[in-house]
Amino acid sequence: MKTKWVKGLLAILVVLIAIILIRTFSPTASDATGNGFDFAPDEARVTGLMSDAVKYKTISFGRDKPTSSKQLIAFHQFLADKFPLVHRSLKREVVNKYSLLYTWQGSAPQEKPVLLLGHLDVVPVIPGTEADWKQPPYAGVVADGYIWGRGTLDNKVNIIGILEAAENMLGAGVQPQRTIYFAFGHDEEQGGIDGALEISKLLESRGVEAEFLIDEGGLVTSGVVPGVDVPLAIIAPAEKGIVTLELKARGAGGHSSVPPKQSSIGILAAAIASLEANQFPRDFSHTQQFLESVADEMGLVNRMVMKNLWLFKPVVMASLANDAQAQAGMRTTTAATVIAGGIKANVLPIDATAKVNFRILPGETPDTVRQRVIDVIDDTRVSVDFDISGQRGMGPSPVSPTEGYGWEKITSAIRDTAAPQRIVITPRLLVAATDTRHYRNLTSNHYRFTYMALPVGDLGTIHGTNERIGVKTLNDTVRFYHRLMSGL
Repeated sequence: MKTKWVKGLLAILVVLIAIILIRTFSPTASDATGNGFDFAPDEARVTGLMSDAVKYKTISFGRDKPTSSKQLIAFHQFLADKFPLVHRSLKREVVNKYSLLYTWQGSAPQEKPVLLLGHLDVVPVIPGTEADWKQPPYAGVVADGYIWGRGTLDNKVNIIGILEAAENMLGAGVQPQRTIYFAFGHDEEQGGIDGALEISKLLESRGVEAEFLIDEGGLVTSGVVPGVDVPLAIIAPAEKGIVTLELKARGAGGHSSVPPKQSSIGILAAAIASLEANQFPRDFSHTQQFLESVADEMGLVNRMVMKNLWLFKPVVMASLANDAQAQAGMRTTTAATVIAGGIKANVLPIDATAKVNFRILPGETPDTVRQRVIDVIDDTRVSVDFDISGQRGMGPSPVSPTEGYGWEKITSAIRDTAAPQRIVITPRLLVAATDTRHYRNLTSNHYRFTYMALPVGDLGTIHGTNERIGVKTLNDTVRFYHRLMSGL
């Protein structure tokens, strides 16, 4: 009896090992390389365009301090001056005073159009950090193989890349089959409410149904996954939602010499501490898709683990417990960002308020987030309301398919731009928010990707200090858009 039991256990073990080995050595990633194409932009011209574009301080400080209208209008004129063929051949509309919509009529108007997105505004430089920049943030200095300045990566790269590619195509007499819209909002960094949303409404009123859209969000990088040396083209087929909740606690006030057991600040602090101690549950599915897509590039042990997550998922999740970036892709995140209360050291505050920002994982909504916050705090002395200073919030996007016309056009253009170098294309949930959210009514196929190759160490310069883009990187951005639009 015991022998039969041992034999049965060994048989199960042999089958388990066989399954693990078969999955480990069965390739899933594509080894295909793209086909090179005969187009190279004028490097000096492209460098000069970005250098000049940085000098326009189209800064979005916040909805209470709008972007400078003079700077936006001056930037509009700069684009008109520098891209004469685009402005002669395409229909150009100014939407809600400062956003731009270009229509490039295709030769096959019966086909669904395509949307290419970008935004004109940039985030400010944090006051007091200007001296930390190696080059002035708005001077457009070209040095060490880079164009330096705020907006080079986020997101004037899209504006210059798209328009320069179109300028070259028009100069060569190339017309796409599908109509292409260039939609450039002016307030993405403060929610896109006055820009992208208004463009979307305009297109919807005209009955536009797009085949797909492509916006910022993903990029080309390497070094983000230990042991994977081949460049990764990360495309985001979905993005998290966003909502900010205002917590408020009210106390009796009075003199600090006779304090209550908990002041309004103490009540509020306990509520925030409770939220931070009780994070939203994790959903590994989006991270799993990403890890599985790059598993073939890993060493043997990691490859075996990542290609058998049906077995090793708990181990991997535990190993990522202290990785903030990984955690952001696995749960709705909780971030207390603003707190206020009290007027004087010896006066008990009556009201104490805080704002908590949540980036919402697919499966949740702003309403379910608010209800969970109420349940976790479990204190009727704390009110939980949607922040009224901006948007009420927006749920996470639907997950777009990683197959079909749009996906294939984008991925083939990526491979061709990278050729002869091989590049691994992988989907990954975007944890930030983009203007894409405002175009959900026009297409269900929305992808976030800009062909710009950044080493992992440069990712922090987006919204950070020493933002810069490589001259070669910018040229490849133009080449990518040229290849993409030429195939539409």
